[in-house]
Amino acid sequence: MDQRGERRLCRACGRPIERAAPEAGTRVFCSRACTTLRVRPIDRRLEALVLERLAGPGGRTPVPLAEIVEFAAARVGAGGRRDAALPFGELVRRAVRRLAAAGEVDVHQRGRPVDAATARGPLEVRRPGT
Repeated sequence: MDQRGERRLCRACGRPIERAAPEAGTRVFCSRACTTLRVRPIDRRLEALVLERLAGPGGRTPVPLAEIVEFAAARVGAGGRRDAALPFGELVRRAVRRLAAAGEVDVHQRGRPVDAATARGPLEVRRPGT
């Protein structure tokens, strides 16, 4: 949390930035890995694919994250390959966390809303309610 009591999220992965050092208040990435990877064009493409999968009349219906990963893999041509740094599924999960932090998607687990930044296990994603 910053001085105003707001939780700070990593720009790359969407996880909370833990306050571990005096400079933590100015940090925008949670780890060295995120500082190195940052947000790349593939990450923005995955965000767009998540939103594309949720577009349409059924956008409010929760979609399992595994289904979104398959959808994105087919569009990007990942075909089961692994990214140089992270498994493809984790890249999609990071995209979902960034979208959730921006308020563009809601994340659920077993039908209940959860915090995308800290949720573990199988997730469901949907467009936010109006």
